[in-house]
Amino acid sequence: MKHLFAIAMSVCMLLPSLAWSESTTHVDKAKSSTTTWLAITDSLEYASSWEQTAELFQKAVPKQNWQSQLEKTRLPLGAVKSREFKVAETARVLPGVPEGQYVVLQYETQFEKSPKMIETVTSTLDGDGTWKVVGYYIKQAK
Repeated sequence: MKHLFAIAMSVCMLLPSLAWSESTTHVDKAKSSTTTWLAITDSLEYASSWEQTAELFQKAVPKQNWQSQLEKTRLPLGAVKSREFKVAETARVLPGVPEGQYVVLQYETQFEKSPKMIETVTSTLDGDGTWKVVGYYIKQAK
């Protein structure tokens, strides 16, 4: 009985570290894919940035709408001067999207013609097993 209890306790003690490890891996992969996606967006390749988004995003936002929205919001800001990663959070449930695996990343970004901005990029584990952007939001930093 003592051995069974010891085994059960060992397993219980390992579960949080396994969950943390999975979460860390998800954040690392999502962050890597987001960095690539932001570089495409920064180079004004808006159609290509849409093509690199998750299927869920593509179904919700037509390519033309995405291009025109980025032209209205990003072009006036000018080129990116600096971007600093701030925080990442994992989630299974977010408003307005089906339950899934999500990582919400925030960056503090300085553009050429604007005050500091906060970019929030949400990535999801897409149907093809890769992390892809499913949301992008930009606002002035406080």
